[in-house]
Amino acid sequence: MVKKIALFILASFMAIIGYSAYLWVTQPVLIAPLPYHVDIDYKNQTDIAEAAHVLILGDRLADSLKSYIPKMITNLSQNLQEPLRIVNWSAPHESLGRSLDKLKSLKVLPKMIIYLGASEEFYEKRFEIKDSAKILENVKKFRQENISTLLYTFPPISKLIYAPVEFLTLGASIVKDPGDLDSLLQQQKMEVTFNLFEVELDEFIAFSKEKGSHLVLVTAPLNLEISPLKACANSTTESLETYQRSLKNSLEAGSHKAVLNKIRRLSETSIGNSITYHLLGRASLGSGFYEEARSAFINAAAYDCGNWRAHPVFNSLIKSKSKISGNAVLDFDEIVNRHLGLNELFLSDHFPQSIYYGHFIEELELAIKVKFKL
Repeated sequence: MVKKIALFILASFMAIIGYSAYLWVTQPVLIAPLPYHVDIDYKNQTDIAEAAHVLILGDRLADSLKSYIPKMITNLSQNLQEPLRIVNWSAPHESLGRSLDKLKSLKVLPKMIIYLGASEEFYEKRFEIKDSAKILENVKKFRQENISTLLYTFPPISKLIYAPVEFLTLGASIVKDPGDLDSLLQQQKMEVTFNLFEVELDEFIAFSKEKGSHLVLVTAPLNLEISPLKACANSTTESLETYQRSLKNSLEAGSHKAVLNKIRRLSETSIGNSITYHLLGRASLGSGFYEEARSAFINAAAYDCGNWRAHPVFNSLIKSKSKISGNAVLDFDEIVNRHLGLNELFLSDHFPQSIYYGHFIEELELAIKVKFKL
């Protein structure tokens, strides 16, 4: 019996040694538990970015600022011997992870970094959905101070600390994720994406600070009046959908006040249903209850199982992380949505009216003037 126990212990020990050796050989060295690697040669782009005084990074929202830059340079350079160099190095469909990779490719960071994105975080596939639980486990480990300290001190230990996941390589071409997931998997995708965004944002803030760059984070304007793409399957039923259609018909007939209390009661029972929250937003807006409308619309966007636009969680993380780190934040979303119910706010699904871009540019120019003492 003693011999059998000894052999079992030896076999178990050898199995542990063998598995550890396998992980050591096959797993990448990581600090932050990001399940992807960006493999891009930025060539001559880094020279232009490093020479900038102000560098703008982000997705389609940051890209939409390009037409405003010449006038910004003129306005800000009036008393300077040479024009202020503002470089927009953003791109449509670019996730925060890709922007972070661009930032880390620079040997010298510009004095000021502007990040305006978080409207296309679900666009590209950056992890395998089957690895969701492992990714969340790895993020949880990374958030433990003793483990993160060990990882920063000796990065190769990550091979043994992190649960192994399938590692994706992101190239120069950004391919749209088909996104054909059922509601349960879609909710898993949302949870993992939010957690990865938080890790990436922490890295973005820490790297900027380490390199002595002044970082300004910008919230993404949410087009609250657009209907969600779909309600998650676990939040709806056929009878609920039938009732929602009848309420929608009443709203389209202009009976906002008549159905408002009905929708309020419904929102108390159909928890987490994006369509119900959107109906409540429309009824409240049409009845003149603007704050209630805004709150309901934000819930509708938060519970939308479509994942196709900016999201309240990303904006919340941007604001909370800015407060904790002492970074500046420009609340573009607030600039736009404080006018909810008073004006047509958006030109399209994602881009605000030019008047709100104008207000945002004014605040951005002021932030630049303060930083450079212009």
